[in-house]
Amino acid sequence: ERLDGLLAAQSLSQDAECTGKRRACGDHLDRRPGERHHHRTKDFDHIGEYKLIWVLRNPYSVVYSMKYNWRTWALNELFQACGSQFLEGRYLKTYRRFGVIGVPKILKACFSYKGKTSQLAEIYTKIGDNHMIVIDYDDLILNKEEILKMVYGFIGLRFKKSYADLIHSQSIHKSSKLSPKEREMVLTHAFPTYEKFKKLVKS
Repeated sequence: ERLDGLLAAQSLSQDAECTGKRRACGDHLDRRPGERHHHRTKDFDHIGEYKLIWVLRNPYSVVYSMKYNWRTWALNELFQACGSQFLEGRYLKTYRRFGVIGVPKILKACFSYKGKTSQLAEIYTKIGDNHMIVIDYDDLILNKEEILKMVYGFIGLRFKKSYADLIHSQSIHKSSKLSPKEREMVLTHAFPTYEKFKKLVKS
């Protein structure tokens, strides 16, 4: 998970006024393991001098982290904020009756991914490609120098090859740890959202 905030941390280290910019770049840098802070799309109503780097990741890895690495309250909070709206049928009924405990953790993770990733559309529309770049996590792992050069060019800072050495690939295989049933749930409820927004990835 060290990639979270890495781009912002490295690219903005030379900027004396980086506090507000860091906040705009993907995950926050000042969080403890298992905790997540949630962007509000209204935070991007006023376009400033910042550059937003959105790291899109395949849902298999994200859902795995949500289910097995996140604290329960953190996932429940995100699910209630942007995932519960996708419930239907018997899961919607049990949610209305029992709350978050009535929804399987894997489903909460899938719908949280769907809801959170879907915010990309509104944010991208608000600030445009002059202030925002979308990259794919797996692409970054497989083509570190190429993707990082593009990112640093976007934010107007000099790229050094040594930056690529700071990115590891240990977590890229997390998706293989999901059970066949879990993978089927991800394929049904989260993967279509990933495919939809993959089109925004800068190549």
